[in-house]
Amino acid sequence: MYQITNQIKVEEVDNAIKRVNRRYPIDFDFTVHIMNFQVAYTMVLGIAQDINNIILFDFLPYSSDVLVNDVVAHELGHLVYNRLSDADKDIYKLYRGISTSWDDNSEYKNRPSEIFAEDFRLLFGGSLAKTFEHSNKEVKSPKEIKGLRDLILNFEYKKSPN
Repeated sequence: MYQITNQIKVEEVDNAIKRVNRRYPIDFDFTVHIMNFQVAYTMVLGIAQDINNIILFDFLPYSSDVLVNDVVAHELGHLVYNRLSDADKDIYKLYRGISTSWDDNSEYKNRPSEIFAEDFRLLFGGSLAKTFEHSNKEVKSPKEIKGLRDLILNFEYKKSPN
């Protein structure tokens, strides 16, 4: 059982966003919510909700700038992915070499949206966000895929919901 301890610092969340923004200019509005909550029976530290919200769960009994940066960069990746057109998502999956049998109902690590969020974290997050390897050990590191960073940078995502 973890005690809720208010360990996530707003300043570090802001710093994590700034670190991503230096590498991937985010030009849409979003809100980060920090909740004193733990999702039952999991170690989920954050989720992206729709295209404008990130929810961070503050329940660990210690402060970790590494985890904050990791989760913020990953969840920002989800916000970007959620704004992509279906055609752009298909281009990404093809370019990335994601199996056509994998979709967002697949096992967690094989979901294209999760692979994208991890790629985003590793390509555009600051050094603290890059501490951990890609969560899916079966795929190449995004840094090994020539042109993937530029492909993601050049997607035209929706600036506002339809």
